[in-house]
Amino acid sequence: MPTHLNDPGQLQEKMSELRGQISKESERVAEQTRKALDWKYQVAAHPIAATAIAAAVGYWLIPKKRSSVVEKSLEEMRALVEQQTATPKAALGLGQTLAMTVGSMLLRSVANGALNRVMAAWSPATAGGHAASAVTGTNGQSPSDWSNGHES
Repeated sequence: MPTHLNDPGQLQEKMSELRGQISKESERVAEQTRKALDWKYQVAAHPIAATAIAAAVGYWLIPKKRSSVVEKSLEEMRALVEQQTATPKAALGLGQTLAMTVGSMLLRSVANGALNRVMAAWSPATAGGHAASAVTGTNGQSPSDWSNGHES
């Protein structure tokens, strides 16, 4: 049989008790929600399930090999190799071989000469005529004086 609260004091006391219960219940629900949404807590609480889920997601995300593409490219390479080996190449004559060798040597010497000119233009010796001035210390010492400890 339900109790009737006719006294305002009893009513206020009952309302206060219910507010306290609601407050405790809402704190409990909030904590459960925080735990349910916290992935670190879930991994710590269920390590085997978390590992299984991570493995399944990784397996799902990694693309599968497409063997047909690999097989086709292997077949194309085999066909190209067979084609190259089936058609004999014409041998170079003595004049062509000599011309290619001389041309290669000439190209290397021109490139080497150009590199030497560039390096000579950038060297400190030709920048002002004083090679030692570029490598002296703050007190005017040359590199040979550094090891002897002499001051200028």
